[in-house]
Amino acid sequence: MAVRRLLVQHDTVYEHQAPVELAHHVAFLVPRHTAHQRVVSWQLSIDPLPDGWAEASWEAQRQISLDAWGNARLVFGHSRVHQELAVRSRFTVERLPQPPLDPELSPPWERVVEQLRYSGGNAQSPETEFSLASPFAAPDAALTQYGRRAFAPGLPLAAGALALMGQVHTDFAYTPNSTRVDTRAVEAFRLRRGVCQDFAQVFIAACRGIGLAARYVSGYLLTQP
Repeated sequence: MAVRRLLVQHDTVYEHQAPVELAHHVAFLVPRHTAHQRVVSWQLSIDPLPDGWAEASWEAQRQISLDAWGNARLVFGHSRVHQELAVRSRFTVERLPQPPLDPELSPPWERVVEQLRYSGGNAQSPETEFSLASPFAAPDAALTQYGRRAFAPGLPLAAGALALMGQVHTDFAYTPNSTRVDTRAVEAFRLRRGVCQDFAQVFIAACRGIGLAARYVSGYLLTQP
């Protein structure tokens, strides 16, 4: 199988209206090793340098920790006055082609719901947490019904997920500035418009409403001209 090598550069720049005397940051900018992705190199630059750092890439490698879900996390801060902060993550990865998805090979979605169902005193899988409600994907009868439209009885899990994505694509209009960063799934569902995060939150809330686990996964979308 052909290997595709990608170079990614991610820049975050803060330009403050007034000088900042104290700042603390948490960054999730480290690419992951997976079965289909090998990290060839990764460098990080931060200007101005965080407190106590002599060089960004070396310090970042030394101070990375993992959060509860296995994400590489970097915490840093500044106690000197600054008005601009620039963070650059630059990495090279090799991507292996993934086998085509066959939705019929996934189990019926109702069986997965049973496996995720919380019961006191029993050990739960980590995925159970992502079947529970959250502030932006709170329980809502209309969203639950929307999910049931896609997940017909006995349908394989992956086929239902694809059907739900198709519903969102058909029923919602991509309209910048129609929602805010704090817009909840139920609000976006009522508007039937929004941006990427709104569509993701509608999808997540609809899945969780019928007992399935769903969460965000961050990454980059490679588009071709």
